[in-house]
Amino acid sequence: MSSNFGMLFFIFFVIQVIINQYVYNQLVSETNGIQIELNIPRHVLLSSSLPYNEVNTHIQPKANYSFMSFQAHTLCKKVITSFLPYSKYGYENNASDSGIIQIVDNTSVTTYIGIDSNKIELIEVWLIAIAYKVLSPIPGGCCLTCALNIDPNIHISYDSIQTLLVFERASKSYVNTLDPPKCDDSDFPDSYSLTYDVYYLYLESKGYTKKGFYNAISKMTSPLDIKKHGTWLTQITGGHKLALHVQTVFGYGIVFNVIVSDQSRGLFSAYIPTVTFGCKLTLSDFSACIYKSTYGLVLLVILAIFGVVLCFAGFKYFHLFLFTCGTLLFWIISVILIANIVEKIDFKDLLVISSLWSILGGALFLFLNIFRKCIFISLLCVNIILALIVTSILFYTPFGGMDLWVQTNNFCIAFASIVTFITLVMLFFPKTSCYLCSSIIGSYLVILFANYFLQSSLHFIVQNVMLRLIDYKISINFLNPPFQKNELILVVIWFCLFIIGFFVQCYTTKKLPFNRHPVVSSMPKKCKNKTGSLNNERTPLCKNDQPVPRSYSTSSPPPDYFQGCSTASFQTNTYLNPSDGVQSSVNPYWNQVSSFQPLQYPVNPP
Repeated sequence: MSSNFGMLFFIFFVIQVIINQYVYNQLVSETNGIQIELNIPRHVLLSSSLPYNEVNTHIQPKANYSFMSFQAHTLCKKVITSFLPYSKYGYENNASDSGIIQIVDNTSVTTYIGIDSNKIELIEVWLIAIAYKVLSPIPGGCCLTCALNIDPNIHISYDSIQTLLVFERASKSYVNTLDPPKCDDSDFPDSYSLTYDVYYLYLESKGYTKKGFYNAISKMTSPLDIKKHGTWLTQITGGHKLALHVQTVFGYGIVFNVIVSDQSRGLFSAYIPTVTFGCKLTLSDFSACIYKSTYGLVLLVILAIFGVVLCFAGFKYFHLFLFTCGTLLFWIISVILIANIVEKIDFKDLLVISSLWSILGGALFLFLNIFRKCIFISLLCVNIILALIVTSILFYTPFGGMDLWVQTNNFCIAFASIVTFITLVMLFFPKTSCYLCSSIIGSYLVILFANYFLQSSLHFIVQNVMLRLIDYKISINFLNPPFQKNELILVVIWFCLFIIGFFVQCYTTKKLPFNRHPVVSSMPKKCKNKTGSLNNERTPLCKNDQPVPRSYSTSSPPPDYFQGCSTASFQTNTYLNPSDGVQSSVNPYWNQVSSFQPLQYPVNPP
């Protein structure tokens, strides 16, 4: 029995080895002559131990094509695209998203690809070739400083704040029999008639899988696919420098591409799509693109507990809530002032210094409320924080991604106008504004704790606004933050916490008083002063709109000089008759009075 089992295991092992060897030979041996078709992507396995591999692209006969864009893409590895079967400067490009432009002059175009790696390994490469019609603009055709004569690649560099996209200017196309147009001083302005539209696309689930990576790349290769799936960012025209500063979205894969259009001919072409994660991503370790910090986790736990208290009982603990609003307001002011005054300050140092000053600001607002009774200033602080949060949420939506807000001045004017409007309106609803502000802040702190584990983009609600306000030298093009599965889950939780916290505070603190707005409180006094000139010698000195309670023992009405007077002025000397059925709250011992004499009114008033 054991011998039969061993024989079956040996046969199964041999079959598995044969299958693996067959697949390996099919994938690797064909790299000596890979065959691809136009506009049809293909996955191949390349060995880093092999020399450059030949790739043949078949072109249909009599096709009206001028040039072809050959692309090779890998995830976290570098691939070489070359005109020659060996390495030579000026004839190849080396990047994880690499491409070259080749002129189409026959039915087959030959290119070469290789793997740039220090160790022997098999790398999966995604290949595609896209051909363009005659007279279409050539991406990177006016390259004066790069190694390639025609460089269609987008070069990316990034830091924690911004990502820089640099690409070469395109040139107008030419007929195959003519020489390429020169990009010297006399001919260079001719390319100013071309326009450059920048598009981007987020990778699904951050794109850490090969399936998500190649799926996103396939949607950003041809101009039609880019317009269909991509999100338009901005347009560059004329003689502007082809360098674009965009926001760095840490950990999220973003595909960038540019469509160059010749408006006079109605033709367009696309550059080579490029992917960036805003971090150093490797296939073996994704932790570099996931924010993890023990100190950050401890801080978020404390903030989450504080957020729960603030969300459901912020108005009940009003002094704690007021200290929070004062701290936030002073922190925002400190960040803006320090960043604009101190040059080249580290971002972490900026946050630490601003946090220390913000604690003093929160204590100041608390002092003004407790000891000086400056209710108006305290309420103004609360409404400003509420307006800042609501406006930040508004600019987190696609409304904030409009091209109009790229200029810092336009953004600051719009942001300040919306904040001022909300602040002035909510001043007339003090209690409601406190409910809204405490519920939004508290629920957002809870969401930030969940964001640590789900790694969503909701922290950009505050981060984007702060970066716009402190970055006054470079206009950064802010991207619409990704709104995927994790963001949807957290937004639903945030909305539910906000609604529940708002109504819980309305129910539990509905009997707690709150000082009215100073303008509203002063309105009755102003009205009384306006009507004061109408009084005469017959106007009672004491006037009460409420009916005078019966506090005498006779059935006849009181004299005229008691009309409108409050009973408080003569309750100390008036005792009620028990037979009248009215008990006085002023004299609780009326039952102990042995003899009661009714009050005698004078015949003539004094």
